[in-house]
Amino acid sequence: MRHVPRPGPHRRGRPSTRTIALLAAVPLAIAGLPVPSAPAAGAPSGTTHRPVRRQLEHLDRGLVAVKVPEGVYLSWRFLGDEPDDVRYRIYRNGRLLTTVSDSSNYTDPTGTATSTYRVAAIVDGVTRPLSDPVTPLAQQYRDIPLKRPAPAPYPLVETYPTTTTGKQFEPVDMNLLRRIREAYANRHGLTRAEFAALIAPFRTYFNDPDWAPRAPFATKATHVGGGRYRISDRLFSELNQAFSRYVAELDRGPRLPWARNADGSIRTVMAQYTPGDATVGDLDGDGGYELILKWDPEGAKDSSQSGFTAPAIIDAYELDGTLLWRINVGYNIRAGAHDTQLTVADFDGDGGAELIMKTADGTTSGTVAADGTYRPRDVIGRKQATAERFARYFATGDEAALDRYYDAMNGYNVSWILPGGNTPPEENVRQWGKVYTYGPIGTSNEYLTAFDGATGRVIDTVDYPFPYGPPAWGAAPVDHRGASFEGAVRDGPGPGEQVPVDPSEVPDPYWTDPKTRWGYYPWGDHQGNRANRFLTSVAYLDGRRPSAIMARGYYARTTLAAYTLENGRLVLGPTFDSARLPDPHLAEDRGMHSLMTSDIDNDGRDEIVYGAMILDERLRLSTVAGTWFPYPVPPVNVDLTPQIKSPDADDRYIHLAHGDAYHVGDLDPERPGTEVFLVQEQAAGLDSVGRDGRTGLGYRPGAAVYDPETGEVTAAMYAGGDNERGAAGNIDPNNPGAEYWTGGNVYSAVTGEKLYASGNLPANFLVYWDGDLTRELLTDNVISKARTDYSTRPARVDKIDLLVAPGASAVRDGGKGSPIISADLYGDWREEVVWRIGTDTLRIYTTVIPTEYKIRTLMHDPQYRNQVASENVVYNQPPHPSFFLDPAYPLPAQRTDIDVSDRRR
Repeated sequence: MRHVPRPGPHRRGRPSTRTIALLAAVPLAIAGLPVPSAPAAGAPSGTTHRPVRRQLEHLDRGLVAVKVPEGVYLSWRFLGDEPDDVRYRIYRNGRLLTTVSDSSNYTDPTGTATSTYRVAAIVDGVTRPLSDPVTPLAQQYRDIPLKRPAPAPYPLVETYPTTTTGKQFEPVDMNLLRRIREAYANRHGLTRAEFAALIAPFRTYFNDPDWAPRAPFATKATHVGGGRYRISDRLFSELNQAFSRYVAELDRGPRLPWARNADGSIRTVMAQYTPGDATVGDLDGDGGYELILKWDPEGAKDSSQSGFTAPAIIDAYELDGTLLWRINVGYNIRAGAHDTQLTVADFDGDGGAELIMKTADGTTSGTVAADGTYRPRDVIGRKQATAERFARYFATGDEAALDRYYDAMNGYNVSWILPGGNTPPEENVRQWGKVYTYGPIGTSNEYLTAFDGATGRVIDTVDYPFPYGPPAWGAAPVDHRGASFEGAVRDGPGPGEQVPVDPSEVPDPYWTDPKTRWGYYPWGDHQGNRANRFLTSVAYLDGRRPSAIMARGYYARTTLAAYTLENGRLVLGPTFDSARLPDPHLAEDRGMHSLMTSDIDNDGRDEIVYGAMILDERLRLSTVAGTWFPYPVPPVNVDLTPQIKSPDADDRYIHLAHGDAYHVGDLDPERPGTEVFLVQEQAAGLDSVGRDGRTGLGYRPGAAVYDPETGEVTAAMYAGGDNERGAAGNIDPNNPGAEYWTGGNVYSAVTGEKLYASGNLPANFLVYWDGDLTRELLTDNVISKARTDYSTRPARVDKIDLLVAPGASAVRDGGKGSPIISADLYGDWREEVVWRIGTDTLRIYTTVIPTEYKIRTLMHDPQYRNQVASENVVYNQPPHPSFFLDPAYPLPAQRTDIDVSDRRR
């Protein structure tokens, strides 16, 4: 793999002084490196000898039977370590029915609804144990009955969203702060009259005509001559504190009051629960999967929103509906897509999976009684912060206890806001204002906990590796969501296009200058929004055992930490913190709303694909993807690939950045290893560089495919704005390699050529469902297929629906239409889809379409299994295997690099 030269070893909080420089494949304007005339081509990956085998799950045969009009359809697992010539004996009602050698599915034409089936594999002439017996499902799904949590309260405050003066904000006199700072910086000092004028506004704001700072102004030590005196450090500190007091006392003070009922109790809303995202793991080590489900309370919040929520709830279910255990995340982690991620794998190697997740004061684990009552057994952190205690505090109006144990930023910030809406940054529509922020979590105790998969009991709890830090508020040129005012945009020349506004054009650029900005917000804002963006995944950093990857931040400061579970203890491994880099911006704004891992250099150890950048197995920065962007700016939906491969003299090099969706898989079978497809949120940025080395205005592709070893962009298109959705996979066998589709068009992921308009193809999720080797489309409650049975390429391709699941609902995340989970849960290599039915049932659909292809279970492909583990994270993304499936290419071979033995013995 091509790597960024790395800084030497350093301790936490002590950045290295050595310079990081990228290779020519990834030129960096911000590092002052020369820009090449064209990106370097990727070198092929070599195969490295692997001294250890990766421990994956020991899976049973996964036999499933479904009554179909043709008889009974049977499907079972072809395990990852089994040879190509494995055969299967099928038994019906205890008698040998047939032997199958060319697939792992079979339709019994004389089977009945009461038939009982078992399967045994024959490997090297030896018959392995029979599978557990199954009887046919009456339809192609099974239902899992759920025990819905009881409604839970969450509190209200009195004055949201407007203040008592009826405004969305309270205007702040920022010129007062500026005058204080300029007076402090003035080496010539101030006269007594000038100082009196400086502090006069405080007397008005405090309604105290006698107010004066305690620190003296005119002393011998501060005299600079001519009746002028400088502002001492002590006096400056006191004036700053006075300004903070002035802001705090505007309108309501530093905290919004709780809304109360007539009896003095705190007014609450009762939140109902709905099934949300899920993940899977073999919690008890019996060779089959259990579901670990997150319940979303009504009123769950995005990190960018103010407001309280009821707690998220985590349940573990057997596929027959048996509830194994429950975790109440508690009020000190707000419920939302960005906050609680489920990381499940056999971390300690004992044959059963564990759950590792972020916790807080008051998180509890326990069981549910037959009457639905939750019975906590373990409490994490302060027992006074459990959900039961909080309900009591709400009911009794115990505001003091809430202030003590409720880790919510119930405060305010000062922002340059937009009273008139999102209009260009002109003086007459922007002003500074005090804006209340409450609900985002993370100002005190944050933990990481490992839970036993079989019992839900706490194994170990440690401090979260990169805490939010001390509470902070202050003024910065940001809006309510924390978008930097330095990133202000205006309408561009193209339809729907937006281009950056140069900082020199911003009214009063004093506040955008890093030297004069007030306050430092390492996560990107001071509202708790970007600090509460958590991602997780599973990676085999040593090639043998899984590590839990815990990530925080991807807009500004970006952090990751790897943990293993050893002898009942969470052990911190390598970490990454963009703040430690000589140029932190290099690793900022690169992550997506999900997290993938892949062994991209084929050495048996996983790398972290953090959106547009790659971290190696030691969590060191390896690659940042980038490309030449053509000038002048092309029209939207154009294929950029020819020009980025042969750039013109005026083109500029720009790095890829944050977007909502990305896929990691083998998209180009002629190139070794995997490729990364991603969409881009911002069409324009300020981190581009020309051949002269000058930085400035730049544009980004709307979607791109890049080589994770080199960072080279191999295919791209231009969207002209925020390109929210896109997907990539092999959906058309008429074109070499995979396709990607976004913005209403389908492009080749290999050549970048625009193939045709996508018609109504959804760009949300993918699934292997029918009998061929191309992938199907999954969105909401529909599985469909692109119509690619053409002899002449059409102008547009539509879809045909293969399955519409009655009454099934997709999980949240707006219009992204993702399932609860989709993965190869049982049966052959095709995937199952889990939807919710109402609020008390999960329904698992399995295919009943025969296939002639004999392919090992996808769950024994390490990359696919890791991606299933992170599928539940924030904006769900479909898992991709490490191989390319197409009739023109060989089927994947037997795995010799995995250990799927039964480790319970």
